Amino acid sequence: MMLANVNDIFWPALATTLIYFEYLCFTINCGRARGKYGVKAPAVSGHLGWENLYRIQMNTLESMSVVVPMMWLAAHLHNYRYAGYAGLLYAFGRVLFALGYPNKRAFGFVLGLLAQLSLFYMVGCELFHMATDAANTPAAAAAAAAAAADL
Repeated sequence: MMLANVNDIFWPALATTLIYFEYLCFTINCGRARGKYGVKAPAVSGHLGWENLYRIQMNTLESMSVVVPMMWLAAHLHNYRYAGYAGLLYAFGRVLFALGYPNKRAFGFVLGLLAQLSLFYMVGCELFHMATDAANTPAAAAAAAAAAADL
């Protein structure tokens, strides 16, 4: 899919901005909790309240390192709007995950997972179509015939 105009990237750009802003908020909360609970850097264990905030921050960092690049791949290969919507669903899921942590985080986690799976589906479908289209070109047929003749 070609970029028709700059408005095409609005939804993935909005989702990216919200995801990074959300991560910044989680990082600030974790830093504040270090002071509140007396957890000296670089320690990664301490008071349970701080550990929960740290897990929220780290889990978000781990998942967003997959979501953001996949969202932009899906946007360029499949559809900007749908990829952006999936990114927004992920961001909303992370908020619910953080608010429900540790005991009621499942719904937020599932929303984020659905967003990730939809992005993988978008990219996977387009890569499949690209591969099958490439395999059906005259050049691919000639290469296959040449390889068969060598046998």
